[in-house]
Amino acid sequence: MASRGRAGRVNGALRVRGGAFLVGAIALWAGARVMACASGLTLIPSADVVPARNWSVEFQVDGTLRGGSLDTYILNTEFGLWNRFEAGVDFDLSEGAEDRVLLNAKVVLAAAKDGKWALAAGFGESGEVRFKADPYLVFVRDLGAVRLHGGALRTGGAVRGFCGLDGPIGERFWWMVDHTVGRENESSAGGYWQMHPQVGLLAAAIFPNAGGPARFTVHLVLSGPFRGAAH
Repeated sequence: MASRGRAGRVNGALRVRGGAFLVGAIALWAGARVMACASGLTLIPSADVVPARNWSVEFQVDGTLRGGSLDTYILNTEFGLWNRFEAGVDFDLSEGAEDRVLLNAKVVLAAAKDGKWALAAGFGESGEVRFKADPYLVFVRDLGAVRLHGGALRTGGAVRGFCGLDGPIGERFWWMVDHTVGRENESSAGGYWQMHPQVGLLAAAIFPNAGGPARFTVHLVLSGPFRGAAH
């Protein structure tokens, strides 16, 4: 697995239950590159977006489970600019990172009025080629106790499918699992704890599809409305 992995953000239960921050990652590649973030689960994007006139800032560290060594330090940001649209800028602070600044954007194309399903499309800039957009399409279906996510993204010149599940446990904790097809990609299992209305903590284990050392990611998430915006 690459020392500069990519990991997730909070699941959509926060959006339903009053969180102002939906943060996440598009993917974590074993041999590849950092990818600009979008709201989603640990590894995959979702159809969730940060609410309009809200922001989120996420402090991320990644490392290997065995030995607990750290090798990735990223500052993720996401902004809800309009209804159904978010965009963000991420800063890779890891030692030896080639591209320090990465961009992303996502728009909800269609959604049920009752919030039971949504379809979104977006892109993330990769750290491999500057300003090269890697697009994705994702669908989510809310079944109540669990949400189903599925879609496809382009990476490394190939189109890969992905899927995931998430759901609440009580009022402040959410579990999530996801998988991206391809030996170069990963699967993950983790959870999110909302410690305060504007402070949360995400932690997950990440397992390369091709085998090899397991990794972990930990995210401290801060959020809130733009100054002057209604709560």
